[in-house]
Amino acid sequence: MISDKTCLGPSPFKFWQAAGTALGNALGLVSSETVALCRGSYQRTLYRAGWLLLAFPLLLLWQLGNWICLLLDELLFSSARKLRIEKPILILGPPRSGTTFLHRILADASVDFQSAPAWELLLAPSILQKQMLFRILALDRGCGSPLKKLFCRLEKGILKRFADTHPGSLRDPEEDYFYLSPMFACTGWMIAFPAWKRIRQYLPGCKEMSDAKRKQALAFYYRCLQKQMYVQRKPRPQILLSKNASFSAWMDLLPAYFPDARWVICTRSPLETVPSMLSTAEQAQQGFFSETQDEELLQRLRLNMQAHYRVLAQCVPALPPDQVVVIQQSELKQRLPEVLELLASIFDLNYDAEFQARIPALGERSSVHRSPHRYALSDYGLDGIKLIADCPELPSTLTTTV
Repeated sequence: MISDKTCLGPSPFKFWQAAGTALGNALGLVSSETVALCRGSYQRTLYRAGWLLLAFPLLLLWQLGNWICLLLDELLFSSARKLRIEKPILILGPPRSGTTFLHRILADASVDFQSAPAWELLLAPSILQKQMLFRILALDRGCGSPLKKLFCRLEKGILKRFADTHPGSLRDPEEDYFYLSPMFACTGWMIAFPAWKRIRQYLPGCKEMSDAKRKQALAFYYRCLQKQMYVQRKPRPQILLSKNASFSAWMDLLPAYFPDARWVICTRSPLETVPSMLSTAEQAQQGFFSETQDEELLQRLRLNMQAHYRVLAQCVPALPPDQVVVIQQSELKQRLPEVLELLASIFDLNYDAEFQARIPALGERSSVHRSPHRYALSDYGLDGIKLIADCPELPSTLTTTV
């Protein structure tokens, strides 16, 4: 829900300070990757050089456009800053634990739930951009949707590589931590730019992690959510539905920004999530030609996965019981109707009648689904006993309430 109470927050958003951080991050990224390329740090140097020659100009122009529009937002839409996000539903969990699946299921559960598709998160962080793109889409629909058809053909080819690990479309609801792209603070960027060390400021599990930088990023993130809610306002109160596996390790800071949030924590054995994440990262690296000569990136990913589990294990038990539900990935698969009923009961959710009628079919489809993604602990020399010790799991709410 949103209200027009001014949001003070624990770390107020400061536009020029955030812009300065973004500029420093951008310059650091370009210089770090250029030096790494010259030193022969990548396995496929020529391919990597060609990719960077294409990526750098597009990336910098994209972010320059974002910041110009964000500045205009500050001047033209000051009332958006007064919106307070109330009682959002925030889905977290270690990567590869079922957060995407649950998010997409719930996004269809009620017209009162509000999420943003991937294309909006990436292309339109500002109110001005959102309004322009929505108008373009409306014109396109009036002309028979030629742009949409072209977009669908292009995205099918681009996303084909990720069909096994992260199937979906840029039109599907996605992690809104992508709103941090203008800040160069998306932790997933370390896979595309592994030589860029400044990203470690945002990575729990790394000694370079900075609480001050993470708080600045969260203040920017909150402002972007205000913009999203401002543009998508409806006569009926809207509930922000957000999913961010990448924010699981930021659970030590998030409750201060969303004190009345309803938290859904997905969990899964680290014996599954860690090798799955490493396999997914390797596939992504192939697309970015970012395979390095050493295994430093995979080691950082392992430490980051440990941080997801440890931060959640430390912080979730401190939340009020009526504000948090922990769900095992196996329960999403085998007991989806019970999971949805539990969420509705604890969080007092009202699903649309049409969605309620589809729940049994959704449960059947979930129970028979088999992911084509294959991986093993031995692929990465992982010790299962040590993984379980390093990655403590939270107990399932569904299991403990039965």
